[in-house]
Amino acid sequence: MDDWREQYGTARTANNLAAVHICTDDLEAALAACQEAEPKLIDMLQEGNPHPKLLTFAGLAMVKYNAAVLFWAAGDSENNWTFADDNRLSAHEALMEVGEDADEDVEFVRSALLAFPALM
Repeated sequence: MDDWREQYGTARTANNLAAVHICTDDLEAALAACQEAEPKLIDMLQEGNPHPKLLTFAGLAMVKYNAAVLFWAAGDSENNWTFADDNRLSAHEALMEVGEDADEDVEFVRSALLAFPALM
């Protein structure tokens, strides 16, 4: 169980760093942080980890939301808006797995996704 907690903690920390990097306009570092976080959460879901599944999906939704924001902030070059929309949709799908059993963090992401501009 400790390995899963560490893996989840590392993913959430990387995701939080992605948000900070987005705020400081270091989009390259934000992308690297998202790329560190996403596979950890996906591995946890695929391997049937003992960590709460809904919490793991919520973490994945947060990572995908940050990825959407960073691609949106990068603008329409090299298909960034398409990547932004793809990540926005992936965040929404992850939240669908969480359902209505959400805490404040999840509700924040859900609200942010609803406010995110439709790009396509």
